[in-house]
Amino acid sequence: QARLEAIQEATELGAGFQIALRDLEIRGAGDILGPEQSGHIAAVGFELYTQLLAQAVEEIRQGRPLEEPPSVTVDLPVEATIPENYCGDPAVRMELYQRFARARKMSELRELEEELRDRFGPLPEPVTKLLELARLRIRASHIGISAIMERDGEIFIRPVIGARINQDALRRQLGQGVYVTPNQVRLLISRLKVDWWDALSAVLRTIEDVGATLLLAGDD
Repeated sequence: QARLEAIQEATELGAGFQIALRDLEIRGAGDILGPEQSGHIAAVGFELYTQLLAQAVEEIRQGRPLEEPPSVTVDLPVEATIPENYCGDPAVRMELYQRFARARKMSELRELEEELRDRFGPLPEPVTKLLELARLRIRASHIGISAIMERDGEIFIRPVIGARINQDALRRQLGQGVYVTPNQVRLLISRLKVDWWDALSAVLRTIEDVGATLLLAGDD
């Protein structure tokens, strides 16, 4: 139904490109290891293709291979999108999604947020969440976390140095739903006494403090 509506809306000359972009939004860009492959870039997937292309261009500019930051998987139950009633052009939305995915510094996200406000107005809630998830991904990358995922009412944060994290202190602050193991922190949402997003932020602050303490100890 969504594809038929896209075809009906795009009747002007050259609309085929707009239809293709809209279809890409509807079905997802695909992944090199996933089943959702179609189109001219099916061999690697659209997202990976654009990432590899941008990396190759930057390596040519700098004259040396780029050091890739560690990848972070963030899979949380929030609506993080750019609504059509905020940005109506499918091509522009696709470009903005790519910029969110490519961002590696908080300063890049601040610039992107300012641009969005300037071009389209105040941020709706789904765009705000998109920014927050991007910030979370960058923050996690800086402290060595590779995955923050929600599964069946539980949030998993890994890897962590569990031996350095005070589970009892976190439970006093966040509730009994905090479980610390040697390699991960698990949050059982139903047993937290604060909002799960606030609990996640508090755990990340604790991990950051642990990392800072270890760095200071190494300097000594």
